[in-house]
Amino acid sequence: MLKKKINIIFAGTTMFSLIHVQNIFSTHHSIKAILTKRSSIHFQKKNNIVQNFAIKNKIPYFLFENFKHKETYKTLKNFSADLLIVVSYGLLIPQKILKLFPKGAINLHASLLPRWRGAAPIQWAILSGDKETGISAFYMKKTLDTGNILYSLKCPIEKKDTYITLYSKLLIVSLQVLYQILYIIEKNITPKIKKQNLKYVTYAPKIFKKNTQIYWNQSAKKIERQIRAFYPSPNSFFLLNGIRIKVLKTIIKKKEKTKKYQIGEIIAANKKGIFIQTKKNILILKKIQIENKKSMDVFEVLNSKKKWFLPGLILQ
Repeated sequence: MLKKKINIIFAGTTMFSLIHVQNIFSTHHSIKAILTKRSSIHFQKKNNIVQNFAIKNKIPYFLFENFKHKETYKTLKNFSADLLIVVSYGLLIPQKILKLFPKGAINLHASLLPRWRGAAPIQWAILSGDKETGISAFYMKKTLDTGNILYSLKCPIEKKDTYITLYSKLLIVSLQVLYQILYIIEKNITPKIKKQNLKYVTYAPKIFKKNTQIYWNQSAKKIERQIRAFYPSPNSFFLLNGIRIKVLKTIIKKKEKTKKYQIGEIIAANKKGIFIQTKKNILILKKIQIENKKSMDVFEVLNSKKKWFLPGLILQ
């Protein structure tokens, strides 16, 4: 029996997107066109990775800046695609375009919706100390991440997960979700559609570098989560005499009740790390990166910069 081919338009821009489109391409389904975004760096003239994939495999691709032009609608309509799959695209797609696809427009989002709608769900899940996250495949609407959920899978968040480790786990889960929704659509299976419960909506706005500064008047637990959420990029940092110092690895030590230190005070700096008093408990810096230098274990940094981290110094 011949397998039913689904004609797909794919929209995505990132490495996460690329791995999904590569997997769709390896199936018997047909990618009719690819939508992707130009680089957000104005001086960068190189193609993005999804664009390069389209060129290599001779798939029509489009770098729309928006969907306002009538020609954009006509162009997409002429492909007569059954399905739109969106993975980390970066542009809102209007309802008029979404209605072009008889099998629907489906977005794969890296959270268990309605929790963490928005651009940075992986980071916000770690920042908030969530025990689990996942991938949600949902039917798109004109508003961001609000549609009914077609299929979802959970993924545990471990205590030591960073952005990159959780990203890697979610990628595997997301490919499982991708194959499942393709199977559901190909076989015309009626899925159990789930509406998003508005009582549980939370938002995950885009992370900017200015949001990554460490403030010692927070608990060690909260700062440690921040460091993991922003590793390996853009990384959390603090300022020392105007010099930006990124923090890459830490551990938490419970405060000794017999001693009192000020918030932000360096308690000790030795081969075990740099010990800093926070609002609650002590944070031990294990690996850092001084501005314009390579990342190093703290014991290596102290060989030449011990005077920078003298006990008693108060960090702002």
